[in-house]
Amino acid sequence: MKLGTTRMRRLGAAAGLAIAATTLTACGGGSGSDAPENASTEDFCNAIDPRKAMGDLDMEELAGLSEDEQKEKAKEVLQSWAEGLADVGTPENIPDDARKGYEEAVDQIEEIDWDASMEDVEKQLDDLETDSDDTDAFEEYVKDECDVEL
Repeated sequence: MKLGTTRMRRLGAAAGLAIAATTLTACGGGSGSDAPENASTEDFCNAIDPRKAMGDLDMEELAGLSEDEQKEKAKEVLQSWAEGLADVGTPENIPDDARKGYEEAVDQIEEIDWDASMEDVEKQLDDLETDSDDTDAFEEYVKDECDVEL
């Protein structure tokens, strides 16, 4: 297989970090603030877990694709996962600061240029801001509620 397990793990880790633990310096107002606030904990945890998104990649199918096709397929899965976060929303019990961290993450992810090459998408994910009190609160909430380390 041209796209090895290490690369898949890296993509999953990058996506997980970017999607679940990013933060914008600006306040809400984008689609993150419009996301539902009544998701079940199970639906939220399934949406936020990077291992679930990577599970959508069929490794046997990938093995038959060129490296460029493999990267495009991985990018499609990451994009679908990112877009799904806003659709699911958060549970009602999420603390305000953790909800703000979630909203900021969704807003920032929506700015990713998914039409770019996989290398450019990875660079965009690597360049996302990930250090704020709201991000920390969101990471802690996800860890406690979903048993997922971001």
